Amino acid sequence: MKKIFCVFLSVIALASFAQSKSVGSDSIKVEKYIINIDTINISNKSMYAHTDIFFIPKKENLCFIPIDLLKLNVDSIFLNSTKITSWTYNDTLLNIESPTPLSMADTSHLKIFYHGHPQTDPSDMGGFYFQSPFAYSIGIGIDANPHTFGRCWFPCIDNFTDKAFYEFKILTDTTQMAVCNGTLIDSSFNSALNKKFWHWKLNAKIPTYLASVAVAPYVCYTDTFNGIKNNIPINIYTIASLYPNISGTFENLKKMLNSYEDKFGPYEWERVGFVGVPFIYGAMEHATNIAFPNIAINGGKTFESVVYHELSHNWFGNLVTCATAEEMWINEGWASFCEFITSETLYGKTAMEENVRNTLLSVLQKAHLDDGGFYPVGNVPHNITYGTTVYRKGALVVYTLRNYMGDSIFFPAVKAYLDSLKFKNASISQLQNILSHHSGIDLSSFFNDWVLTEGFPHFDVDSMKSIPNGSNFTTTVFLRQRLYGRTSFSNNNRVELTFLDENGNSCSRTAFFSGEFDTNTFDLPFNPTIVFVDKDEKIADAVIGYNKIIKTTGSNVFSNASTEMVVSSISDSMILKIEMHKVSPDPVKSNPNIYKISNSRYWRISGIIPDDSQYELKFNYNKTSPFFDADLISTNTSHDSLILLYRKSPAYDWEITPFKKLGNYSTGKLISTNGKTGEYTLGIGEPNQSKAEDFNTKSALEIYPNPSVEKIYIDNINTECSIINILDINGKLVLSKKISSGQNTTHFNVEKLNSGIFILHEIDGNGNIISQSKFAVEK
Repeated sequence: MKKIFCVFLSVIALASFAQSKSVGSDSIKVEKYIINIDTINISNKSMYAHTDIFFIPKKENLCFIPIDLLKLNVDSIFLNSTKITSWTYNDTLLNIESPTPLSMADTSHLKIFYHGHPQTDPSDMGGFYFQSPFAYSIGIGIDANPHTFGRCWFPCIDNFTDKAFYEFKILTDTTQMAVCNGTLIDSSFNSALNKKFWHWKLNAKIPTYLASVAVAPYVCYTDTFNGIKNNIPINIYTIASLYPNISGTFENLKKMLNSYEDKFGPYEWERVGFVGVPFIYGAMEHATNIAFPNIAINGGKTFESVVYHELSHNWFGNLVTCATAEEMWINEGWASFCEFITSETLYGKTAMEENVRNTLLSVLQKAHLDDGGFYPVGNVPHNITYGTTVYRKGALVVYTLRNYMGDSIFFPAVKAYLDSLKFKNASISQLQNILSHHSGIDLSSFFNDWVLTEGFPHFDVDSMKSIPNGSNFTTTVFLRQRLYGRTSFSNNNRVELTFLDENGNSCSRTAFFSGEFDTNTFDLPFNPTIVFVDKDEKIADAVIGYNKIIKTTGSNVFSNASTEMVVSSISDSMILKIEMHKVSPDPVKSNPNIYKISNSRYWRISGIIPDDSQYELKFNYNKTSPFFDADLISTNTSHDSLILLYRKSPAYDWEITPFKKLGNYSTGKLISTNGKTGEYTLGIGEPNQSKAEDFNTKSALEIYPNPSVEKIYIDNINTECSIINILDINGKLVLSKKISSGQNTTHFNVEKLNSGIFILHEIDGNGNIISQSKFAVEK
């Protein structure tokens, strides 16, 4: 399932509790469902139906058959053509007593007649919906436990592992059409009932959550995909008003089918199908019948990632399904990774890399906030099954796995995994074992450290040294691992190091290391002056980096790294790498002028830059959630004491570097006007060290005397001002006075205040800061 709107995430911030499974899954194995819907009353939001269930007992001499069914009225039950009179139903579980014990050697047949009002999930994210002229199912429930939600409209064994064949026999009004999984077998007119009859049959086994029906006055767009195995029909069903938008919305459908087949193996389903529904929260990957939001069928590419996320589920989730909800990464993390594949296929490697950066920044900022903490992507609690960690961080983990293994090994191994378990279920351990077996790479450390451990590692080189060795140089690098949102270090890491000399010559080597500190030694064909760690951003660790060759003056924005370089003079090309590191920088060793250093991030500017180059470096600060500086800029006045720190390398201590500030108490930039390579971070020091005034804080106020000993006088008060507050340098309110309408002057007694810098705020009637000024008290 692909989510569209952020409101979707708010429903998952619930208390964690254990995943449930269908009680009946231990008793019977369903082979086939035939779902018969005799009446769908859209205005009354009700249905009359019966379902045939063909099953095999899992226990010899089975006497009781548990069936999941949610808040529908059971009319009658037949078992092997015998009417059953002994059964119980509590609106959740239907427990049917067999007149005679059932044998594991026989296939039995249940026929259950029922009616009522099918339910939606309490989150409104899943279930059965009636919205004239539509009636349709969404197969999962975000709050439901278990999440599989077939039971809201037909009796079933409702879990991820009970896969069965399906047929659908639906009666509709003559103006309506029923669209279900599989192939349309019959669409005839029932003259006796004055209704249309629709018969669909799916020739592959699926779990209950992938079964679907959608009823509306549909028209069908048809095409054909020439797949590896077969020519496969494409059917896209929409209402007539949206039909002209289909070709534009799904323009790249066949191109992406070709890409997915090339990378993951053949499309194994009998039809490529989408059906438009008025579901506003996302799309749902029902097998051969993807429920796709009408608002996304707009003729453009706005929702392209949704189209191809859902399409990829035909491999990840539908073909091979997670064994448990805790392992939803197998479905959704891999489908989200396919959004990177979409960018790469349609727009090239650079577009994919930017998509990865966007995702990494979002996850570093928000995943732990969205999901209520740092979690691994595997074995997640129930409340974050469909959370940011599983989807977005999950995609980054697969992206890192791809590069850890290499394309020539990764994609064939994934094909082997999908082929060996097609139409079955997979656990994370099975996925790991198959990929390891096929590739010959021991992936136990990777899965432990990336799939089953929360947070992120962070890889870096603290220093290196080279000594001549004939015509080569023996170079030792000192590697360091830090942590973001986790407490254990990763092992058996593979990190590509790119070495450059002063002439721009380069070569790359792979470092293998474990733990917090390690060393690797390489023989290089030149004496390196610099090393780039993971130059091509193959690892989604707690670093966001950019590589760029700059040849001209002008601005270069590195948005996901919160950095800008403005080049004013350049004589030769710059080979540049800019990185934002989302870990705590090293502490200050000894500098009493630095009161506090950021515990959140630092930047590194490195590369081969001509000595006569001149450039500014602009580093963004932002105290608003989910950004990075709230702990450092803890109050509205902390920004006055914000300083820019610099060190040449980890061998040096932090120092305050000259800077100017452009911004206000919440957001802005610290600007190093004389940029240089090295590391930068933010800190707190003596106030007002910036060489530029904040914007949006200038005031017409006159404060005198300044400095003051006993009393300050204030003139030219803003006409909108209702309160004047005075705060100390730590943001603590020390004095306050109400201002009457039209009042232009006032004064404060400050003789009881300690010596120091104080902040004066004019506040309007809505509590907003109109202006900010400073004054000093001296004793």
